Amino acid sequence: MKTLPFLFVFAIAVVSADFLDHSKLDDLFQKNKLDEFVNGLKGISERTRDTLRKAGSLRKKMTEQGSKSVDKEVFNEFFNFIVKFEKIYDNETHIEHHFGKFKDSLSRIEDLQKKMPLTKFGVTMFADLTPEEFIQKHTGVKAAEDVQKLRSRVSKTLRPKRSVYPTSWDWRDHNGVTSVKNQAQCGSCYAFAAVAAIESHFKIANNWDLDLSEQSAISCTYNVSAYRYNQGCNGGWSDTVIQYASDYGLPTEQQYPYVSGKDAQVSYCQALPVAVKPNYVFTIPPNNEENMALAIYTWKPMVSYIDASPLQYYQGGVLDAAEPASGWVINHAVLTVGYGEENGVPYWIIKNSWGPAWGEAGFVRIRRGTNCLDISHYNYGVNNN
Repeated sequence: MKTLPFLFVFAIAVVSADFLDHSKLDDLFQKNKLDEFVNGLKGISERTRDTLRKAGSLRKKMTEQGSKSVDKEVFNEFFNFIVKFEKIYDNETHIEHHFGKFKDSLSRIEDLQKKMPLTKFGVTMFADLTPEEFIQKHTGVKAAEDVQKLRSRVSKTLRPKRSVYPTSWDWRDHNGVTSVKNQAQCGSCYAFAAVAAIESHFKIANNWDLDLSEQSAISCTYNVSAYRYNQGCNGGWSDTVIQYASDYGLPTEQQYPYVSGKDAQVSYCQALPVAVKPNYVFTIPPNNEENMALAIYTWKPMVSYIDASPLQYYQGGVLDAAEPASGWVINHAVLTVGYGEENGVPYWIIKNSWGPAWGEAGFVRIRRGTNCLDISHYNYGVNNN
């Protein structure tokens, strides 16, 4: 009975802390009390609980087989990762497979931290994926070879008439940004970024939040020639989503909930009452970040296409990634909501679609003025006038 208070307190710590106390975890393994501990965990699903039991069994086998102590320590960290992000793996083989990827991620995180010491990198929900899997499952702008055709498809290119803008501007401070959402296991960033832009414009104009349906944007532009054959959870284009919303409007999230993130399947398009119908989509001239800042200040948050590869392990700070020797590869759509400066380093403020547990409460700041992540090339705005 004396162990119960300890187990209860420890269980709370596990769920809330960034890292487990590995010495206590070792003690649980050595005293064969892991199942008792797992059963007492609060706030996790039974499937995650089952994954933890299987992970404990695998760790025991690895220890009996004489695995190095460093691997045991890393496995403790992996165990914490399963708890924190409520991971679900089907069997021990699956767990061991993802443990290998997790170890590789720790090496990449260490390397990134050395290269960019002013940015904080660490274990995120994507640490059990290879970089290729991360891009495939959690981005969603269509193939890079098609990107060059983007600008010619948007009929309106606008240039701000004003020439003066504030040295910093954050639409979050001006009632212009809705809550961060999560595209989950679906390559649908193109829809989330476009819908986020429409939501922001509505919020600024009407002074209240409207939660619009990404599922409508995904399902109703899927494989439709007028919207350039968006491919559901396999990628698409934000400008076509804004164009669809301009043509037919969007319902609310409550009317048409998001389901594609669960199984990467696309539901049928449904005709529902329209909550918002923007006027048109436009783009701005490329490769000029001063004009981009002016456009965001003038015309509100804008969709930006970027290379998301350096974001897999991002946790905070200003990301100042150097362009790879092979060049940037556009693969992700986000919403640029402002700009600022920290310790002399100018940055963009970006709203992502990986949930509030990622980055800086769902946002990322990237270096401004160096075309970091190729952010200055493809930007789209919404007109509601």
